Amino acid sequence: MHSIFRRLSVLAASALTLAVVADAPAAHATTFRDIVADGTSNIEWTRIPSPRIARRDAIVAMSPIPSADFGNIRTNLSPQKGRGNPGIAIFDYDNDGDLDIYVTNGPGANNSLFSSQLVESGELNYIDVGEAAGVGAFDQDSSGVCFGDIDNDGDHDLYVLATGQPNRLFENNGDGTFTDITATAGVGGEGRHAVGCSFADFDADGLIDVVVANTYDDWDHRIPVFFIGPTYEGMEHNYLFHNDGGNVFSDVSEESGIQDVSNMPAGAFTWAITTADYDQDGDVDILSADNQGGTPQDRSEERGWLRLFENDGTGHFTDITESVGLDVVGGWMGVDFSDYNCDGNLDFFATNLGYLGSGQPSRWFFGQDDGSWVDSFEADPTLWGIGMTPFGWGTSNFDYDNDGDADTVFHGGVDLLSLITKDNVGVMLRNEGNCSGEFSWDSEAFTTDHQNRTVHAVAVGDLNGDGFEDIVSASNFNIVEKFAVPYAGTFFPPFGSPFDDIATAEIAFSSRVTAGFQTYIDPELIDGTLSVEINSADTGNNWVEIDPMGSIGIVDDATVNRDGIGAVVSFTPWHGKTSIRPIEGGSSYSSQDSLAANFGLGSEHRGTVDILWPGGIHNRLYNVIQGEKLLFPEIPCSLDNPNPISYILCLRGSLNDLGDAGILSHRQRVRFLSSGLRAYFERPFNH
Repeated sequence: MHSIFRRLSVLAASALTLAVVADAPAAHATTFRDIVADGTSNIEWTRIPSPRIARRDAIVAMSPIPSADFGNIRTNLSPQKGRGNPGIAIFDYDNDGDLDIYVTNGPGANNSLFSSQLVESGELNYIDVGEAAGVGAFDQDSSGVCFGDIDNDGDHDLYVLATGQPNRLFENNGDGTFTDITATAGVGGEGRHAVGCSFADFDADGLIDVVVANTYDDWDHRIPVFFIGPTYEGMEHNYLFHNDGGNVFSDVSEESGIQDVSNMPAGAFTWAITTADYDQDGDVDILSADNQGGTPQDRSEERGWLRLFENDGTGHFTDITESVGLDVVGGWMGVDFSDYNCDGNLDFFATNLGYLGSGQPSRWFFGQDDGSWVDSFEADPTLWGIGMTPFGWGTSNFDYDNDGDADTVFHGGVDLLSLITKDNVGVMLRNEGNCSGEFSWDSEAFTTDHQNRTVHAVAVGDLNGDGFEDIVSASNFNIVEKFAVPYAGTFFPPFGSPFDDIATAEIAFSSRVTAGFQTYIDPELIDGTLSVEINSADTGNNWVEIDPMGSIGIVDDATVNRDGIGAVVSFTPWHGKTSIRPIEGGSSYSSQDSLAANFGLGSEHRGTVDILWPGGIHNRLYNVIQGEKLLFPEIPCSLDNPNPISYILCLRGSLNDLGDAGILSHRQRVRFLSSGLRAYFERPFNH
């Protein structure tokens, strides 16, 4: 019954939203306002450092350090992410119809669950209920997070990762609280250093499984980051936990095939992982973003690839990276799927080292009809004039101006001991219109300058319900600027990029104080912060929001998990191009976007929704009107059924089941029936 109340509460929240945003100002450029910075959100959050920070402090105490020793000290003694690794999830934990925000923290501080008060008060502000709800994880060095309905009871459960400690699975009790079921669920792992996770139903049994991105065996050093040569032996394999039912999982990592990593003797160094049906064949595949570390001297030392694991439909995977053109070396750190050029194929964006890699920009990869991928940097080394990009961690694709095509946002920053990157001010890359698949930097999108924030986690969702998605980001530390120097002209010539003028680094150790030594010059580092940036929503463009829902346990023969994770949702305006949004159970870096599929319509007023469900069933709904927030349940009736009587009986029976469960009203059932019949008798169509 939780699922019924959840969906009905969304409709109630939609009514509230219409009242709040009825009078929109005149259209102009889209901008974002940080409601944490302006004090209107009631959010207070800072990132507590990891205990590993003591190792960095010990190196600082050694200053001045002989220059000849500094490289070895940085590699062997400096910790990985000494100030922690925040993650973000945007979801409606209490099913009241507004989106809440979960943010991880370090040991000695509770993880925060910011409960939105939009429905209760009509104002967008939050109350931190993390500890009270049972998801504080006070003693855990928490990192990434993902969510999904593991038991199909209609509420989101929460999986919180850790570095060097067990991961934790929290079951949603349906009353605003959670229970830690890690011990009985079997998903704690072996104390690996996990950073990202993604839920999906890999074997089409109606229960979501989870894949976990692991890194390497000891974050007290950064050997795999700076090491040049054969692969570091302490790389950690990723996990795949199969949902066996009853909230119990089994570790199928080895037999699933995800440990058979091409060009690697053991595991890879995976910074990010996501899941989507990339080839739209009805099963969910896995994409991981792997880190290279030191520059490879030959092919055998290449390990930093964008690895694509193809599902055979049973939950067994094959690494097809090389055969599809994704064996591209980089320091890949964040990934998210979309379809930028509206050609019907899923594409993705991956974050990278940027200036720090001197030739490794963050960029887009375009899916082709034959299943291969085109690297945008290889196709156009200028990246349409962008040239070079800042350092990147978290990223999301969404139509920020609702003009009908997907745009890209990413953040980033890193402490390399000798210097700290300060090149990412918060980057919004705008799709140039009409699904061109060509991008430019919108330097005016952010009203907050993020250059002094080392942002890791990024997630998006429509927090205030106005049809325009908003951005949440978390840094693991911030910088009070003292000794910033430009990349271009200091470390290498300009790239001809619009970022050349703003890309800087904060110097931490300098050789100019005492010849032959590296001296710490005391940059001021402060705890990381949270940013919640609300879309100005003033372009005048229209939108729809699609909320896919699997009907397993409600409709006979339904097989899709309640959250609809793994579905591929498409929207085609009457006079426009088709946009695609896959429902991902975790993406970006250490984070997860809201599950709702938001589509911008530009000036269009209506269109058609198609959903390809996990398992291969395809549903269609015509005449979806701008401004609709549409619950779209799985209707397990195949349009490929050669028997029209059988199809019609299936359609009617499924809709009756959804009506009996209180999911669809009589009017809604008539609407889905009409569209289902039309779709069947107008076959064939591309899907």
